[in-house]
Amino acid sequence: MKHQNKNSGLISIMAVFFFWGFLAASNGVFIPYCKATFKLNQFQSQLIDSAFFGAYFIGSIFLFLINLIFKKDVVKYLSYKNTIIWGLSVSLIGGLLMMLALHSLSFWFILLTFFIIALGFSLQQIAANPFVINYGELSKSAQRLNLAGSINSIGTTIGPIIVSLILFSKTKLDAQDIAQSTPLTLNLVYFILAFVFALAIIILYNTKIESNLSDLKNEETKILKSPFKIVLFVLLSLILLFTVLLFNISLNNLTQLIIIGLLLFFLICITIIFFIHYHKLKTNHQFEEKKYRQLTMGMFAIFFYVGAEVTIQSNLGALLETSEYKSVINNVSIGTFISMYWGSLLIGRWTGSIGAFKMSKFYINILTCIVPFIAFAFVYLLNIKMATPIFYTYSLAIVFLVIAFFIGKHCCPIKIRISTLSL
Repeated sequence: MKHQNKNSGLISIMAVFFFWGFLAASNGVFIPYCKATFKLNQFQSQLIDSAFFGAYFIGSIFLFLINLIFKKDVVKYLSYKNTIIWGLSVSLIGGLLMMLALHSLSFWFILLTFFIIALGFSLQQIAANPFVINYGELSKSAQRLNLAGSINSIGTTIGPIIVSLILFSKTKLDAQDIAQSTPLTLNLVYFILAFVFALAIIILYNTKIESNLSDLKNEETKILKSPFKIVLFVLLSLILLFTVLLFNISLNNLTQLIIIGLLLFFLICITIIFFIHYHKLKTNHQFEEKKYRQLTMGMFAIFFYVGAEVTIQSNLGALLETSEYKSVINNVSIGTFISMYWGSLLIGRWTGSIGAFKMSKFYINILTCIVPFIAFAFVYLLNIKMATPIFYTYSLAIVFLVIAFFIGKHCCPIKIRISTLSL
């Protein structure tokens, strides 16, 4: 019974990972929709994903400041499960507000609701990621995260397809179809998502999830100095960016002036608080003396990885609409290539999660060769009606990546292997 409860807790968290991917991939619906409805240029349309993923940064910073000010680990105080439930509740409120924002036809209201939804996601991920790491043997933590990431990739792969079926009763759609969608049809998507968030809250609330947080020693928290400085640098860069934006906004556009001004004021306040606590931490010798270079480099790695991932998916539709690419893809649905993009991440994550299962080295090597093609077949079947010869050519790239994985595994089992898994 204990083992069953443990598995049910892990399955519940995996379901949350699926919802993140589902909604993040569905954001692509709004870029052409908002461009057509609000007459936005390409730069302005990118504010959608900037608001969404910017909330992850703001949410994490805000929680970190709470920990510093009150000298208490909020996640430890609330527990993993309750922190995720609070995050889902915030996302639920954002989903309901989105329905009002769509009817208001206010682009800035839509951006605000995106921010609220992602703010909830930020709180969920702060708790869910360490939860997965600590939910079993530490030696298998990376594989468990890859397994959770693969569930997330399933959501990102099938999300655009399901949303297309809901909105248009077809999977083959182009940017024009999305741009012609109405607030009523888009409301249906967010009503379903709000329902899913509510259902996840009920399931998690009634699921007994074991936590080893109580086993953690109540030692004095040490703060890593290098990451702290990196965050300060990012905050100062954002202040500079928003200052430039503020001075380039016309005085006639009062709404944009107010929103950018408030964001700038908010960033300045956070930065001042950070500088105050930096001085306190330095005076009280609360900075960790030991340098964790892997963590610092990992911060840079995930910064560039997420930046590239989001930038590609945000601009892929516009790129494929250009005359140069239209002649190559022969009017194949843009959604096919977007689905294949997210499916590529799924292939890598499925392969990387093999180590999470207890098997001999022989079977792990066999599955490492087979699983990438099984994952590719899964993505192909989802897009079988829209598949082109390009899909078959893509299988050659999988062969190359499998070979690269084994080379990295045997030549440099730490650095190169991690890099290949990430790919």
